[in-house]
Amino acid sequence: MRRLILITGLPFFGNKIAKQLQEFDPSSKYVYLNTYYSIKDRLQYLLLVWFCNCLYSVNGALSGSKVIWLAVILRKRIVFHWVGSDVIQALEDIRVKKAKRKFITRPIHLAVAQWLIEELETIGIKATFQPLMTVEQNIPMIPFPDNFGVLIYIPESNPEYYGFSRLITIAQELPECRFYVAGMDGKGQEVPSNIIFLGWVQDMTTAFAKACITLRIPLHDGFAFFVLESLLYGRYVLHSQPFHLTLLVKNDNDIIRRIRQYMDLFQKGELQKNIEGIDYVKNHFTREKVLKPIIDLLKG
Repeated sequence: MRRLILITGLPFFGNKIAKQLQEFDPSSKYVYLNTYYSIKDRLQYLLLVWFCNCLYSVNGALSGSKVIWLAVILRKRIVFHWVGSDVIQALEDIRVKKAKRKFITRPIHLAVAQWLIEELETIGIKATFQPLMTVEQNIPMIPFPDNFGVLIYIPESNPEYYGFSRLITIAQELPECRFYVAGMDGKGQEVPSNIIFLGWVQDMTTAFAKACITLRIPLHDGFAFFVLESLLYGRYVLHSQPFHLTLLVKNDNDIIRRIRQYMDLFQKGELQKNIEGIDYVKNHFTREKVLKPIIDLLKG
């Protein structure tokens, strides 16, 4: 009989990882159920959880989840994959004493970034580093643009969280540099003329083609696919979190200084594509290296 793995949690990641796991391991059945927003999926979960071998939640939770609680009661194998904002919620649940002890002790805990592991350790959760995202190997090589540019992703839904006000300050200090914003259309925003809004970008290769470096500065972060893509396309990354082959920046002055350094190299014709970043991502985020450890863990 085929093993049944139920996947719940964040819809974007849950759907994507379920499809990839199914393609990589057809010997088991991987079913994503959107128990957050779909009544139909909640009902289906109530039926299937009795027969599943493992519940894999792409989002950690310490309180309020009846879905997780039922799996605990049924003594199912449970894996939490912590991805970012769920860690903030967990810290708050501990602070206000809403956390369920069994949500800490029963699941196997994974996290997509080292800094999340360190945050979870402060509340007694021992997580193991495990990437969630894979990259395609056959991607086009995009040359640098004719003019130096910086690319940042800021969604319409929560621009301040992703550093919009900080971007304005940085752009004002660097009027000679173009800043491209993917995700926002900029309607109604008063910004310096060197900030250019790209809106929602379906094909990010067009956005990366406008920039030599990218910027990632949210208030709190998991491990963003934007960072992986930046490295994959040979761009340099200024990052508010420490990650291999990205440049850690702690404040606006640090960002401005680093941008000026890269801009100076570009103007001298000395800035080459980040080949080391390309090689690192291609070697470490293949389907084999990302999916196989997850499958082995889910199967126990």
